[in-house]
Amino acid sequence: MKRAYRQLAPHEDHLHMSVICIWSVETSCWVFGILHGLAFGLAGAVLQFNRHPPLLVAVARRILAIPVISFFDDFKITELEDALGSGAHYFDKLVALTGWSFDPKKDKTDNPATFLGTVEDFRKAPSTGIITVSPKSLRLQGAIRRIDEALKNEKLSREDAVTLLGKLLSMANCLRGRAARGQLFGLKERTLQKSLDCSISKHLRENLKFHRLLLKLEMWREIELFPTARREVLLYSDASCEPSNGGLPIVQVCWLIFDGPRRLGGVVRVPDRVLRSFGKRKQYIAQGEALAPLLALHYHGNAIRDTSATFFIDNMGVLSGLTVGSSTVADLGTVLHGATLHATKLNIQMWWEHVDSAANPSDGGNRFPFALLAGACEWGGYWPPSFNLLPPPPLLLPPP
Repeated sequence: MKRAYRQLAPHEDHLHMSVICIWSVETSCWVFGILHGLAFGLAGAVLQFNRHPPLLVAVARRILAIPVISFFDDFKITELEDALGSGAHYFDKLVALTGWSFDPKKDKTDNPATFLGTVEDFRKAPSTGIITVSPKSLRLQGAIRRIDEALKNEKLSREDAVTLLGKLLSMANCLRGRAARGQLFGLKERTLQKSLDCSISKHLRENLKFHRLLLKLEMWREIELFPTARREVLLYSDASCEPSNGGLPIVQVCWLIFDGPRRLGGVVRVPDRVLRSFGKRKQYIAQGEALAPLLALHYHGNAIRDTSATFFIDNMGVLSGLTVGSSTVADLGTVLHGATLHATKLNIQMWWEHVDSAANPSDGGNRFPFALLAGACEWGGYWPPSFNLLPPPPLLLPPP
């Protein structure tokens, strides 16, 4: 938009609060006047202005079927080549009807398209049906350089941590799955730190090393225009946490995979030594619920590689963590990130969904013999040796 804040006029009753002063070169003194538009830098300007772009987008999508998104005063339209630019044409008409003005000099029709530091490459889409999303090269190299400087100097100030966290969160949208979301504990702690200590903690060092390696791998997100090419599977999982005689509770996890006519599944008890590796608590149901999809991927990941998988979870807290790929609880977030990393490595398109406990076919597997639940199927029933002890946060890499 052209001088966007100036296009939004204050209410007439508020004009006495919209008085500005500027230095007059002609009179060599300060002069005052009313600004008939929102002042840039005014605390309320952003909130007042940001109500309008979403309204334009909603009308364009719902009434005119224009594929448009917005970020503050910037808009991006992504349409088929056969549309001959009709989406942009009618969006301009809609904007003109509502009284807003755009700057034609800022219009871009590039392919690849760059928007907010992200490059969307459509060039292979006609032949492969795949759109690639990646960060701008300068943005990527800038983040890696900041990480290298912090690791070399063993120091990261709170201000630099805030900047780096913003860049990593932004580039996380360009990486497959939620692979970049779960290893930010140390970095987030530094952004909230009130002391002037800039030394790097163990957690922060591991966070930085992880993200440097991840960015170097360039596992950029691929959007498939033909999703039906993937085989679809359903994965249900559940956990139980029953009290024991004076010791740690008995935590048992179960999963059940529906892959066409094929059935896969398993029931595993979580060893006490693994429960002790978590923070001390009265019950470990959330940790069990998080371990269930991770164990399912460990045992049967290769069988459902390259599929489109819907994971059904009946625990809302764990479901929320799996959806975003992280958790504010450090040890739980480590397990959640292990599951998302493993699924990303197997090129599985993940969709996390809630299921009521009564409708979860894996629910009974925690308390009754698995054979009665699922009948004959391929299954795993022991704790894998590679999971002997969960390391402290932030790292839990998927098993080899």
